Amino acid sequence: LLLPVKVECLRRSGLPSEMKVTFKTSRGRKIVSLEVGETVDSLRQHFRRSQGVRIERQRFTLPKSEPKAPTVVLKEGTLESYGLKEGSEIIFKNLGPQIGWQTVFVIEYFGPLVLYPLFYFRPEFIYGKGAPLFAHSNAQLAGLAAWTLHFAKREYETLFVHRFSNATMPFFNVFKNSIYYWGYAALVAYFANHPLYTEPTYGLMQVYIGGVIFLLAEHQNFVVHKYLRSLRRPGSTERRIPRQFWFTFVSCPNYFFEVVAWIGFTIMTQTLWGALFALTGCAQMMAWAGKKHKNYLREFDGRNGKQKYPPGRKRMFPFLW
Repeated sequence: LLLPVKVECLRRSGLPSEMKVTFKTSRGRKIVSLEVGETVDSLRQHFRRSQGVRIERQRFTLPKSEPKAPTVVLKEGTLESYGLKEGSEIIFKNLGPQIGWQTVFVIEYFGPLVLYPLFYFRPEFIYGKGAPLFAHSNAQLAGLAAWTLHFAKREYETLFVHRFSNATMPFFNVFKNSIYYWGYAALVAYFANHPLYTEPTYGLMQVYIGGVIFLLAEHQNFVVHKYLRSLRRPGSTERRIPRQFWFTFVSCPNYFFEVVAWIGFTIMTQTLWGALFALTGCAQMMAWAGKKHKNYLREFDGRNGKQKYPPGRKRMFPFLW
């Protein structure tokens, strides 16, 4: 159950380290008044103890001055740093059941990592008893290697590289994301490993070209992810302007190389479902890149001592978009 509430912050006279906070619904109904500290963390802890709402379910934002104004989320630091003063309001929302980002990523990538090899190594389970009699082609073997490498890399990055700006996401996302990745894994694997699979038009040369594109893009994607890790301290949600080489051109080079890698995979295997997977992923990453680019521009606007985000950067595709 989502519960929007407003928080009216009134600093107590003579107690600069305390604030009296009145929680209200967005319609003005009072829930509770609490004595809290000056930080967002303190606010969360006091609300949890009073109302029993777990911290990962809590979301605090500043009220908008106008409907189209950007949403400012209170994540860390002092309440005062967000411009809150006597009489200020904060919007609270119960996010409902949550699950860790890392857990979701591990689950959603596990399916593709297991399903694709199943179609390759146990074709009799999928295509019937006669399937083991046919020999896989070089293109099919290359497809298996590329797919497995990609999702093994994804699992490694999830566990040892990525530092997430948010600890949790809605619990339902684990099902939504898994349906997408597990479903596409089964569709791509079914046709790429089929006994009637047709070799790429230009044979081994096409497989080699696609494989080289795939490997180079995967490597650069990993390099970008390692660099992004270096920009955020453990346990922090801070954001800094990326300065690594590829960020000279775009805000999200990791998405760009992800798309290039799947183009390489499609060239290598020449399957319709491989191409559809690449197109779907490209569309999704373009949406993410647009939001991230917009957030960079809004956060680093050059005002009040903030750095100015490089105006010439594109969102995802160098020189184009």
